Amino acid sequence: MCGIFGAIGQENYIPKALKALSRLEYRGYDSAGMAFFVGNTINRIRQVGGCNNLIPLIDIHQAKSPCVIAHTRWATHGKVSESNTHPHYSYDMSLIGVHNGIIENSQIIKSRLQKHNIYPISETDSEIAISYIAMLMKKLPLLNALKDAQEHLKGSFAIALLSLQNPHQIFILTKDRQIALGKSENDLLFASDEYALLPFAKEIAYPNPSEIITLSKQSISCLIHSSPDFKSLSEQSSGHEPEHDFMQQEIDQQPQIFAGQFNKTINFPNLSQTKHLHLVACGTSYHAAMVAKYWFLKHTNFSISVERASEYRYLQQHFHPNTTLLVLSQSGETADTLSALRHAKPHVQTTIALCNVPSSTIARECDHLITLDAGREFGVASTKAFTSSLIRLAQIIESHINQSPYCKLNSILTSGRYALSQKENILNFAQKLARYKNALFIGRLAGYPLAMEGALKLKEITYIHAEAYPAGELKHGPIALIDEKMPTIALISQFHCPEKTRSNIEEIKSRNGHVFCISDIPLQPQENGIYLEHCESELNFAIASTIIMQLLALYTCQTLLLNPDKPRNLAKSVTVE
Repeated sequence: MCGIFGAIGQENYIPKALKALSRLEYRGYDSAGMAFFVGNTINRIRQVGGCNNLIPLIDIHQAKSPCVIAHTRWATHGKVSESNTHPHYSYDMSLIGVHNGIIENSQIIKSRLQKHNIYPISETDSEIAISYIAMLMKKLPLLNALKDAQEHLKGSFAIALLSLQNPHQIFILTKDRQIALGKSENDLLFASDEYALLPFAKEIAYPNPSEIITLSKQSISCLIHSSPDFKSLSEQSSGHEPEHDFMQQEIDQQPQIFAGQFNKTINFPNLSQTKHLHLVACGTSYHAAMVAKYWFLKHTNFSISVERASEYRYLQQHFHPNTTLLVLSQSGETADTLSALRHAKPHVQTTIALCNVPSSTIARECDHLITLDAGREFGVASTKAFTSSLIRLAQIIESHINQSPYCKLNSILTSGRYALSQKENILNFAQKLARYKNALFIGRLAGYPLAMEGALKLKEITYIHAEAYPAGELKHGPIALIDEKMPTIALISQFHCPEKTRSNIEEIKSRNGHVFCISDIPLQPQENGIYLEHCESELNFAIASTIIMQLLALYTCQTLLLNPDKPRNLAKSVTVE
């Protein structure tokens, strides 16, 4: 999480740093700050809240600087407060820095500092790391101190520093953390995400994830590895960049995205030698993998394992021959998923990544990349990336079996558009759902992970406690929660044992529970909900029911007067473990 940016050149980069931070806020928006040279003096401004809160401070200083580092924060160590907001000075004020990632042994390093009577002011691991580097500089030149720190600081991180002893240079220390470098005619830039560089850079490069970099005017030097090759950005575009209502727009875009996916030629990997398939992901991507598990089991002879990436590399497992690893990540930077990929790669036959950002770390490190082609997703609560993943997963299966049980474009477009046409009905139920503090989602077979995704969307942006269960598991415990205060959203599909699901619904009703059905079978007179017409396949139902649940979460959020694009405690790109 968190986003870092910096630039050095010949012009005033303070306004551009502010714009760059606004493009990094999806990574965290608890607080923001920047540091910059004015002459040989370092100035710092920082504030709790979004990066726009820095504007009055910039106006007060009226400063201009060609050398800037900046940060937008998602809190990991320490509460949200000005004292914990970046940039942080070292204990002796000789360094100031911004940090993305986690220092896993920060408490050990803190103890070392305290033995030298150095006591951090903030609660952050960032200040500890920066003060540690400053302490090392008492005996070592700066670059040697950075190399020593890289060895002794544990974790995955990037730290950018300004030094009073080395004015008008930016020093960057990375350890297992990718950053992007940018060039323009007169300036050098860096950021935790290339998206922040697109308005300013003409060329872009990706240094080794564990590196020590010095940026000077018109000069880049890498201490450990060779300098990376820069590639032109002239033909790249950041695409449509909405200024607000991200989630609403991305839900509405989905049929258009589906059409684009079908128009893109994809070279799917040959799975003929695969006997064991591991699907590994986090969050929404994990739910997509869970849905696909049922499809792979139905149409292939693979032994299927679906695991959460945060657990995968810690499993005491034996990798069988002919194992393929398929990882899913919208951003391609998800820390747990990247760690899982690196853990498994030496042990499996091949690695495949399904991701939405072709320039991401996961995309570059896998053996075979399959792009989602969903367009950049700005909403923190993923929507179009989930449905796009389902389509690509279905296409992988169809490529392997040389049949097309799922991917019929016109049918999928019809299902998606029909779901979007139900907004009024969804809004009516959302206004009722907003009165509750809890909700259950149920489904069977592939409908269960769809229910999991629906529950996740609701809890992410409404803060209503929502959980999903296989419908058949209700009687094994969760039914104890059912009363008139516990609404249930039930997924009923012709492909997922509908008669049994309807029996479970009757069990809920007999205990005074309220049920809202999302069904591809005509509703019975006593059932309340939405009938999804035109669902010719499981993929159709998955897409249509998902869109209904996305809109349900969105409208419930809006009814509660909450902001769906800035849910509390969440960030878009989860780059810490």
